[in-house]
Amino acid sequence: MSFLAKATTGEVLEWAICVRPTSVARQVAEMDEAELHLLAVCPKSRGQGVATALVASVRATGLFFSGTSRWFFPPAQMLAAHRLYERLGYRRDAKHDWARAHYGTSYLVYGKLLSSSKVLPS
Repeated sequence: MSFLAKATTGEVLEWAICVRPTSVARQVAEMDEAELHLLAVCPKSRGQGVATALVASVRATGLFFSGTSRWFFPPAQMLAAHRLYERLGYRRDAKHDWARAHYGTSYLVYGKLLSSSKVLPS
C-alpha cells in the first residue's frame, strides 16, 4: 500500500510504502504488525514536517494491522531517517536487522508499540 503527500501544485513531496502482514515482501513483522519499507521525501521539502505528518497519517489509517507495532527499515547509511524515527518514539531493534547481500544493502529495524500487548527489546 502506498501513501503520497502532494503539494497543492500536484508535486509529490513524499512517498511511503507499507507492506501488509500477509505480503510475501514482509521481512520481520508478525501477522499483527505492519512494515514501512520506504519513506522518501523530496529534498526541497525536508525539514518541514512532511515525513512526520505522513507517518502519522499512515498510522492513523489502521487499515491493515491490529496496532501492535510498526517496523521501519532505513538503510544503515540513512542517518536522517534514523533521527526521524527516534524523534517519533521508535526504538532500534537490532536483532531484526537484515541485509540484501546481492544489493549490498543493510537495513536497520525500528519498532514502536502501538498497544501494550507486546514489549520491544531495549
